[in-house]
Amino acid sequence: MSIVKRFNISETKKFELRGEFFNAFNHPQFTPGYIGRVRLTSQIDTRSFLIPGTDSFNDMKGNFPSNPRAIQIVLRFVF
Repeated sequence: MSIVKRFNISETKKFELRGEFFNAFNHPQFTPGYIGRVRLTSQIDTRSFLIPGTDSFNDMKGNFPSNPRAIQIVLRFVF
């Protein structure tokens, strides 16, 4: 999600204030692997998630890390 406000200084120059929201509603995104890090999903062993009796059985947060909410503010000068 992104919100932008432009402030014109002259015909060719302007400022742009932008707010960017990643995972704005903070919904869990259960995906195998480390989101935001470089690692192949084929190298991750998630089989223990499916075996009853193991420590990681049915542990969604431990086996499938989720993206946290992140907000970024940008100030841009266009000329």
